[in-house]
Amino acid sequence: MQSKQPYLINSNQTSFIGLHLKTIAQCACDTDVHVQQEKQKELLKTHKYCLNGGYPTRDDHHIKCMCPDNTLYNGGERCQLTSISFDGNGYAWYKPLTTCDTWMLSIEFLTQTANGSILYNGPITKQNQPEDYFSLQLLNGHLLIDLNFGNGKNIRRHLKTSGNLADGKWHVIEIRQISTIEHILEILIDYCPLNSISKQYGECRFMIEFNEDAVFSTNRPLQLGGVALQENEINQQQLPMEYIGNFKG
Repeated sequence: MQSKQPYLINSNQTSFIGLHLKTIAQCACDTDVHVQQEKQKELLKTHKYCLNGGYPTRDDHHIKCMCPDNTLYNGGERCQLTSISFDGNGYAWYKPLTTCDTWMLSIEFLTQTANGSILYNGPITKQNQPEDYFSLQLLNGHLLIDLNFGNGKNIRRHLKTSGNLADGKWHVIEIRQISTIEHILEILIDYCPLNSISKQYGECRFMIEFNEDAVFSTNRPLQLGGVALQENEINQQQLPMEYIGNFKG
């Protein structure tokens, strides 16, 4: 808000009173630690840091949330749900992926269904111009990654892990870009140890190289466990529309 005084427009016969607002862009990354700390302070000021009826307390200078007893929200640090299940007929929307020069995405899932859409972040209607998108799927029990930086060039990789990921056990996927200079994505499965001789590339650790200078950027919702779009609306790729299983985090 530019000023606390009302903004008045008077044309003799008709008057309009409103607020004088001004948007100022900041060159910052949401994944930066300092940005996260500032956001935390703002949430505390507005009493929105703790969710679902929780309230903040301090323990050794650290902020903690006291959650209501006997509820589903006791597992999360901010009294949020920590797990979600899908039966093949739903999806969940979240804030879009935030990527900067370096970033990491971690997701934990359990399923016995060999094919399904784990997550998708990209256009939900047919676009005249290419648009950034990122999708992570299960295909025959193994990972399939689709990535596009909005220039129409699709990066698709089938990751043949040493084991079937649709085995009814919990699995963790970590995707991270260490540097935009090298243009490399690293994918780790189940905390693949970096110094393990038996866990070489192609079993639980994969590298994807790309030749793009741009950073993945979209304001579309991140879709988990399913995709809310018409099958014929997007011809960039064929997405499996169902996921049966659980996520936690």
